[in-house]
Amino acid sequence: MDLSVKQPWRNIKWKQLLTTEITTSWKPSLQAAVLLYIAEMLQEGFQLIDICRFLIIIFPKQAKDFEKMALGFENGHHFYELVGFMKIKGNIVYQIKVAESFGQFGYGLEEIAKYIQEQDIHMRRLRSVMIYPIMLMLLMVVLMFGLRVFLLPQLAVFMQNGSSQLLASLIFFLEHLPIIASVVLGIIFVLSMAFYWWQKQTDPLKQAQVYVKLPIIGSLFRLYYTQFFAYEFSQLFKLGYSVKQIITSLKQQNEVPFLHAFGVYLETQYLHGREFSDSLKQINVFTNEFSAVVMQGELLNQLAVKTRLYSQRTLKRLYADIDQKIKITQSVLFLTVAISVVVVYLILMLPMLTMLESI
Repeated sequence: MDLSVKQPWRNIKWKQLLTTEITTSWKPSLQAAVLLYIAEMLQEGFQLIDICRFLIIIFPKQAKDFEKMALGFENGHHFYELVGFMKIKGNIVYQIKVAESFGQFGYGLEEIAKYIQEQDIHMRRLRSVMIYPIMLMLLMVVLMFGLRVFLLPQLAVFMQNGSSQLLASLIFFLEHLPIIASVVLGIIFVLSMAFYWWQKQTDPLKQAQVYVKLPIIGSLFRLYYTQFFAYEFSQLFKLGYSVKQIITSLKQQNEVPFLHAFGVYLETQYLHGREFSDSLKQINVFTNEFSAVVMQGELLNQLAVKTRLYSQRTLKRLYADIDQKIKITQSVLFLTVAISVVVVYLILMLPMLTMLESI
């Protein structure tokens, strides 16, 4: 079977965009629970087709998906080829594929399920933290349009009795608020389309090299890529892969375009005789410590353990940094709303103060 991928970043799968966590019943928590069931039953000696039939009873809402998977097993398909019915993401599919190709699949699948659970816990916490700044942004938008509806007529009356530059500027802003909002939305739309086109035309590896250089959020991308690859490497090293086998596996898989592009890069570096750790450092996508961790792991023959522990540490750093940046954003938005309210109050008081001065 040909596993080569030709320009995978050009294939935009709209069906996958529509079957996200928002529109599908296959939440990450459910995916992890099902994979844990399967892993435990595999460890007890059950066959995958029998496990699917059992899961139809345990998870009746997903019965149709399990029926399709059971039919796939009858037709000789592998497990990783059928997890698409569970809406599992590409990098997890690749992990399942690697684990399935070696022995002890039940134990490997159990680790993957626990990894999904851990990621889901972090994402839930991240969403809960992001609710507050989103609500503040919505409050600012509602406040602006509310001022336009209720405050603009009164400000127009004040303008007849004399005006100030600040009051005139506020009236101009409120009068043209729909136009300003439309222009802002138009700019966002154009930038989104330009970004989409750029993503479609650019190699995923080059995209990563741009993302990690972005101001403010570039460090988050660098931590994400480091954590992601450290975990992938730890799983492959744990299964006994050599560096050459890892490169071949990354290049041949078609579940994650970024992994494919990275595999092509590593193969080029390998053919030029460069050390694995030097190749990681030269690409300038990961943290500086990552290549040092890999080098030390190679010397001590502990790559699987070293990369796994570093992946866990980097993941904690990533979510801690995200949490810190969100808190800063919350403070800035809250301060902006407070200043807006104070400014509006002062503007309302301005005509009254002007009248008192004239008495």
